[in-house]
Amino acid sequence: MAKEFTDRDRIAALEAQNQQLTSEIAELKKAGRPEPSHHQQVAAPIQEEGVRVSHPQSYSIIMPTTEQYEKLLNIVLRVYPMRCDQEFFRGFVGSFERIASLRRSASLNTAQGVQYWADEAYRFLQDRGTPAETTNGSYFAAVAASGDVDFSLARRDEGIIPYYALTFDTDARKISPGAWQRVLSDCQPRAPVAAPAPLRNNQRTAQVRIYG
Repeated sequence: MAKEFTDRDRIAALEAQNQQLTSEIAELKKAGRPEPSHHQQVAAPIQEEGVRVSHPQSYSIIMPTTEQYEKLLNIVLRVYPMRCDQEFFRGFVGSFERIASLRRSASLNTAQGVQYWADEAYRFLQDRGTPAETTNGSYFAAVAASGDVDFSLARRDEGIIPYYALTFDTDARKISPGAWQRVLSDCQPRAPVAAPAPLRNNQRTAQVRIYG
C-alpha cells in the first residue's frame, strides 16, 4: 500500500504542475506574449505500470476449469453437506484462487481462525474487482478441495470450528502442484487433522454450518 500512495502523490504533483503551466500559458496569451516552447511544456502524466495495487489472476500451478471447480465442490459437499447456490459457488472459486496464492504453514494457525481467512479473502477479491461472498462456508469448501492445506474441525459449544495451516510467511511451503487434481482423481477431499487445544477466551471463532 505504501507504494500505491507514493505513486499517487507523485502523479497528483505532476497534475498540479501541469495545471499551473496551463494557467500560466493562458495568462501569457492574454498579455500577448508568445507561449513557451514545446520542450518547456509538461506533458500529461502517464500512469506507469505498478502504480496501482494489482491482484493478477496468475498462479504458479494449473488452475481448475469451471467444470473442474464444479466437480471439486461436489466432492467436498458429499462429505461436508452445505447449502449451495450460485453465490456459494462464486465464493468457492474466489476462495480457491486466493488460497492458491497463500503459503502453507507447518502446523495449524490457531492465532487466525476461519473468520480471519474468510474475511481476508473477501477483501482480496473486492480489491481485485471480482467480489464474492467467502464467509458463508465456501472458504472452508475451497480449503478442503485444495488438497494440500491441513485443516481441523474442532467441535465447540459454538458449533464446528475449522482451523487452517495457512500463512503469509514467504519462507513457508508453497502450494503443491497437482494437489487439487488428486482430490478429483480420488473423489475425496483432504481429511482433517487433529483439532488444536481448546480456545482461549480472546480468540475469534466462526461457525461453519454443516447440514445433513
